[in-house]
This record gives sequence, C-alpha cells and structure tokens, in this order.
Amino acid sequence: MKEEGLMPNKGGTPCVLPSSHIGSPRHMYEIYQDSMEITRFNHHPDLFLTMTANPKWPEIQDALLEHQHACDRPDIVAGVFEFKRKALMEENSRNGGYHMHLLIFLEKSEKIRTVEQVDKYVLAEFPDENEDSILFDTVRKCMVHGSCGERNPEAPCMRKGKCTKNYPKKYNDTTCLDSGGYPVYLRRDDGREVIVRNGRYDKTTVVVGAKDEVQMYIDARYIGPPEDSFDSLKTVNGQLCPTFKKACIELGLLKHDGEWLPLLEEAADIQTGSQLRKLFKIVLSDCNPTEPEIL
Repeated sequence: MKEEGLMPNKGGTPCVLPSSHIGSPRHMYEIYQDSMEITRFNHHPDLFLTMTANPKWPEIQDALLEHQHACDRPDIVAGVFEFKRKALMEENSRNGGYHMHLLIFLEKSEKIRTVEQVDKYVLAEFPDENEDSILFDTVRKCMVHGSCGERNPEAPCMRKGKCTKNYPKKYNDTTCLDSGGYPVYLRRDDGREVIVRNGRYDKTTVVVGAKDEVQMYIDARYIGPPEDSFDSLKTVNGQLCPTFKKACIELGLLKHDGEWLPLLEEAADIQTGSQLRKLFKIVLSDCNPTEPEIL
C-alpha cells in the first residue's frame, strides 16, 4: 500500500476464505493437518492412488444436451466424479485395499514387503492386447507419459533439458527395491512399440498404475463453464438460488449457520455490549460461519 501511495483507509476490504470454502488456503491446510495426523497414527501409507475425471465417461456424455460439451456442464462432471469416487471407495473397502489422491493403509497381514507383492499391485508395462484389448486401449490412451525428452524438448515437463518426472525410465528385467526402499518396477525390453498420439512409444514411457485401477485413471481436465451455464449451477431441486453460496448450502456442500444464530440471540439477552462483540469476533475468526453477513 505504501509503495502504491495508498492510505490505510483506501486499501479496500480484506476477504478471508474459511476452511469450508473448497480449495482455499485454510481448506488445504486443514486437509494437510488431517493427513499428517492420520499418517502419524497409521505410520507410512502403503499405496498412493490418483483418480481424475474423464469428460468422455458415458454417464457425462449421455447427460449433455445437443451441442453441449463436458466443459459446459461442470455440475454434471462433478456429480459423476463424486459417484465414481464413492464407488471406488466402497470397492476398496470390500476388497481390503488396492484428481482424487487417496492414501491406502493396508492391514499388517497385507503389507507390501516383497517384490512379488509389488508386481501383484503394480504394472508398468503395456498389457497384452490379445488378452485384454479394453485394458490395453485404456493404458495406451491414458497412461503414457510424454512425449518429452529428445522426442519433444518443449514439453511442459522439461526443465534444463531433462524430464522432471524422470522419463523415459530404464528397462528392468525384474522389480527391485532401491537404496531408499522404493520399488523400481519391472519394464522388460522385448522390442515392442505402441503407437500413441501419432508417435511410437515403448515401455519406458508407461506411467505406473495398479492393474485393478488402471481403467479409472484418465487425463486431468480443467473444467471452465461459459456464462450460459451459470444458472444451472445455481439451480437446486428446480429452484434457482440467488447466489452460488446459497446453492451450495442447499446441496449440503457448505455448513449452515443454524447453531450460531441462536448462540448470538441468547448472548444478546445476557451479555454486555463488549462481551457480545468479543463473542461475535470469536465466531467470525474461529468458527468459519458460512454467511457472516447475516449474523
């Protein structure tokens, strides 16, 4: 402000996003703290799983109107992704564990301690096209890194002439553990090449993925709605909400302030003005009310 020649009363009104606002700094910090506490209690996780939304999912494509694309309906994309996330979690729960990031802690009897167990969960080669053509096509489309390196020096992953993701990987005849205890995955050199995005790729460019999760892995997309789809985002049960925040409250994505209103109403009858102001300050700073302007 001083550098811009502004007085303190000309700096505008600061806006602090609460932890209930998805993606805000406080929300991310809260998730980080929860993750650290879970890891402290359960020790190191055994598996790290990534799941991101695919605009070409049939459930998304079937719900689009004529001439619409997935980027026009982020509400549909978000809804389908949430259903699939829940299905994935239920599947993992039943089976004991296999751009959401999921840390999986296995039971002691299921801990990964040998390279044979690593090979059971992780495949870093192209599957056999004749045995499973659907799986092969999914890996070919969604789980190949690049092109980068000498093939494409201008790729986003390139820094100072090297791939920041360390591709292409070296061939390995067997899975082994490095000096830090991390697995180096099986990537055999059998001379096979696969055409991906008009280029030829070998096993050194396959992105590591679990055998049973590979069909749930897809390329990440940024969903940016045009203006004509905003009203649909604010419509809940056929009713158009006045604001996006109100729509989120109706959907249960944000907490309502039902507990703070009675608190302040009761305090207004028994506390002095200064005490009431202190209480209101505590509610605003520590309790993250969804609609502080109403309070």
